[in-house]
Formats: sequence, C-alpha cells, structure tokens
Amino acid sequence: MNKYQENREDLLLIPYEGLTGGKGAIFTKQIGDFLDKAEGINIIDPDSVPCIWEKFVHFPATTTSFQERADDRPLTEDHLFVVSRMLQSLDATFGHDNQFSTI
Repeated sequence: MNKYQENREDLLLIPYEGLTGGKGAIFTKQIGDFLDKAEGINIIDPDSVPCIWEKFVHFPATTTSFQERADDRPLTEDHLFVVSRMLQSLDATFGHDNQFSTI
C-alpha cells in the first residue's frame, strides 16, 4: 500500500469474501473497470459480468473451500492474537483509505 500512496488510482483492493459472496458481480465489474484503464487489455461487455461471475463462482465444484474446511485447522489463541495485532497495525496505517477500510 505504501508503494501506491502517490498513485492511489493504480491500486484496487478487493476482499475475497466480496468477490465470492452475494455482491461478487459488483466487485468483478470493479476489476473489469480497473483493468479497462490499462493499455492492451480488452474486457467483456459490462452487462455480461453478472452472468460470467455466476458461472465461475457457483459452478458445481468437487473440492471444498478453505472456509468450509476450517475445522480441520482450528486457530489457536496465539494465531488469533497475531492476526488481531496485524489487523490493528494495518488499520492504524491505512484505515483512512476507503477501499482498505471495507476489508
């Protein structure tokens, strides 16, 4: 994030849960709009994004997601403490950023 402080428009933050959740097509369109600014990248018709997103995200899969198997790898109190401290540190540094703060 420090690298993009001067050119914030060159960075797009998308939360995994946002991309795979109920509003994923909206986030996918944001990715398309972001990539469309780059030279040499052709994106699909924006009206097709919800259909394409639905096909890829909700296509029947044979594997389970990391979240569905979370009980295989329970977090310890130490893990939670480290994650909590890291998130607090990131929030203190980048919490003013609208995209970051939604994550």
